[in-house]
Amino acid sequence: MYLLFPHDPEVWFAALESQFETRHITSQRRKYTYAFESLPRDHIVAVREVVLNSNVPNVYDRLKEAILRYFLLSREERLRTLLARHPLGDAKPSHYLTRLQSLAELTAADSEIVKELWLESLPSHIQPTVTTLLEDAPLNQVTLRADKILARTSNRSNYIVASTARSNVDMDASHFQTQGDRDDCIHTRLSFQDCCNIPEP
Repeated sequence: MYLLFPHDPEVWFAALESQFETRHITSQRRKYTYAFESLPRDHIVAVREVVLNSNVPNVYDRLKEAILRYFLLSREERLRTLLARHPLGDAKPSHYLTRLQSLAELTAADSEIVKELWLESLPSHIQPTVTTLLEDAPLNQVTLRADKILARTSNRSNYIVASTARSNVDMDASHFQTQGDRDDCIHTRLSFQDCCNIPEP
């Protein structure tokens, strides 16, 4: 059996109950036993009341309800997490959208919030292009195009930075070469003045 996934208890229960079906486990008591044994020790306190009152017919259902209630974010908390605007970082725009969608409820209102937050998370230099694309294509298609746009502009930025750095190095080298020629000229002039006893101007 799988250990509890505290970050996604719904997926954990889906996997657990699939195992129950495969093994023909149907009784509440046996399901409860397997589920309880899959809880990490530091999370048992989350279901304390169920553990202390486990002699009830629907003990597994009560355990499941307690775990989901404790670990699942409420709707308000989900939206607050979205509004926290976790930065895009190094993630692809399409991967970041998947993350936001996993936090939001699948309602029309939340879908709009997700789209706005996703768009705001993108680098400012590609937002106008992506906004235009959203007028003619669904969000999931636009995210894949956003991946390519961001990759292309990032490569171009890296090229510009590298070219600028290389130009600076070339300029420094040219400066040193010019400075070296100037120093040689001054040295030659001073040597000629010393040789001929010519006073400094």
